[in-house]
Amino acid sequence: MKIDIGKVKGHWRTVLAWLALAAGALALFGGWFAVSGETLAAKQLPYLISGGLGGLGLIAGGVGLLIAEDLREERTRSGRLEAEILEVRDLLRAFLEKPGARAS
Repeated sequence: MKIDIGKVKGHWRTVLAWLALAAGALALFGGWFAVSGETLAAKQLPYLISGGLGGLGLIAGGVGLLIAEDLREERTRSGRLEAEILEVRDLLRAFLEKPGARAS
């Protein structure tokens, strides 16, 4: 399977978001795995902080990047639609301004 670098460069937010989500899931799993081996709550706290909060932070960042990419695509799509509507408006004006185009 070949990866097209041009497409990956155009969607760097999506790639980075999925990497952050995967890293966050690994951090959560690592924190849980480390906590499960400790019986004292005082020894579990560092794992909860680093794995739990770090993992949640990475997941939140990944979700934020996915939302940002979706909004960017939506703005692009809206811009294309606006350009097409303006083009149709201009064509309609040109048609209506032609002599003999109106039926009287």
